[in-house]
Amino acid sequence: SIRGCLKSSYDECQSAYTELQSCPSESELGIVFTVCGAGSRCNGLIDYSVSTVRIPENLAQGPDRNPTNPAVIEDVCMTLPTQRWMVKKYWEEKTFWSSLGVARPQMYFGSDTGVFRIYPGRQSEECG
Repeated sequence: SIRGCLKSSYDECQSAYTELQSCPSESELGIVFTVCGAGSRCNGLIDYSVSTVRIPENLAQGPDRNPTNPAVIEDVCMTLPTQRWMVKKYWEEKTFWSSLGVARPQMYFGSDTGVFRIYPGRQSEECG
């Protein structure tokens, strides 16, 4: 819900991902993960059930690296419904991308306030 979102943590390195995380092969996502789930780099696990929000460091100056600007917080929460669309579209178009012999593309949304949403969800390569 939007109300619940307004009180959330938006730091992608501290986000809670689901138990559906997996370590995809290169052919699945078109990305080579040199370290997968070893803890030294935190981008090895992909969560196909959620998107991740990334906010530039200069906008994430509040407690727990959260934004304090109301417009940034609003964009994070107002783009949350796009997550459902991204998940649905990703799986609906599996056959199409397979027929072209390429991996399904990742999906992105960026706002003019600096909010960046990426699907499938994953943490940045370097956290902390």
